[in-house]
Amino acid sequence: MYGSGLTSENVGYRRDRADGLWILTLFVFLIGVYYIVAWENVKSFVPLGIILAFSSLLTIIRCRKIPTLLLLFSVIGYINISSAALDYFAMGSFSNNYQQALRLSESGLGYAKMFLLNTLVVSLFLTPRFLERAESGIDEKLRYKRDNSVLAILFLALTLFVCITQFNGGAGSGGYVSNNNPLYEYAILFFALGILFTGDSRTFKTLYFISGGVYILKSMIGGDRSSAFMAVLVFVVYYFYSRIKTSRMLVYSLAGVVVANIIAEVRNAAMSVNGLFKTLLQRSLLFFFSDTVSASFYSGVTIIEFTNCYEGSRSELFLKWVGSLFVGVSRETNIVALASKYNVNGGGGLYPAYFGFFGGFLGVIAGAVILGFIIRFVFAGGGGWRRVTQVIMIAMVFRWYLYSSVTLFRTILLNFNILYLACILFCSLVRSRPLR
Repeated sequence: MYGSGLTSENVGYRRDRADGLWILTLFVFLIGVYYIVAWENVKSFVPLGIILAFSSLLTIIRCRKIPTLLLLFSVIGYINISSAALDYFAMGSFSNNYQQALRLSESGLGYAKMFLLNTLVVSLFLTPRFLERAESGIDEKLRYKRDNSVLAILFLALTLFVCITQFNGGAGSGGYVSNNNPLYEYAILFFALGILFTGDSRTFKTLYFISGGVYILKSMIGGDRSSAFMAVLVFVVYYFYSRIKTSRMLVYSLAGVVVANIIAEVRNAAMSVNGLFKTLLQRSLLFFFSDTVSASFYSGVTIIEFTNCYEGSRSELFLKWVGSLFVGVSRETNIVALASKYNVNGGGGLYPAYFGFFGGFLGVIAGAVILGFIIRFVFAGGGGWRRVTQVIMIAMVFRWYLYSSVTLFRTILLNFNILYLACILFCSLVRSRPLR
């Protein structure tokens, strides 16, 4: 049981340990800021990578008592550590040769600093008081589920329709494949909302597991690992919430990463078994990290480099980009596509890329502050809306953190909330008998 059986002595010890980890977080922040300001060696990003990896691990340790935050920052931490290994330590040496010059340019160093800065600023929002509030709001049985069989059936039908008919994978220049049909991404919202309205129905639970299995297999066969992982995370949070522990997260994550990377290698090169083992030996421990992260990091570098090429007003473009969050992205506001005209990329860019393009380091700080406030608001406290929003943010972290912040602002904060309010209104108007 989380937070049970604690004596006053144990509580005092845990509080002292939490304060100690918080002081260490502040210390790492100060060291990181020093290197961001002082480090100018484009031939080695190693010190920046060490700080990035250590800060990420420290955040995971500090969140270990809160299952939802542990899951969220474990995924974010894995993305950060993968980038540290492949982009900071290995200097992108396993990426395509045409990327090397830009990775080792001033733009490459600048984005390496921006990505680290984003991580450090977000870590400051995980104060001991916030983590204590988040832990006190833990609901082991996730009692926020609702009974509405009409909505459960509707979202089940939508997810089946989408995962069977709407997959449209496309390979980026970095060699990875990602679904490029927005409706396929929205199936994750349908899963999360549909399960929310299943109540305690075993029938619906079975049906959603079957549809989830179809979605995951379809994604993996098509090469879209991120979509498969998003669906897995939805089911993990809903049905295996009480089993989310640090040790299990480590074992399952490593197993999942190895399987995903094997699929990626087989898909990319259509290689033989001997070729696969040769790749394992060549990459050694780096095989445990994600090549997709490195490809997305490089896209972020191209976006930062685009600041030197863009001839228009970035302030005007920013206003148009904010407007596109409400009406949809156009060619004029698709920053990563615009950057690709000058330096080819495979899409993505990681969370701070757009903020860095529009505002440099101050823009990255602003983006990190926004993300920090969102996490504090969503993950502290209970209630149906907060709980299902936590599920969505965790499940889609591969989209909004690994690929583009647009997913966080448009898909989650805007479109998901519109859909959720429509469901609540429907429940108030239409009553349905629960299905067992």
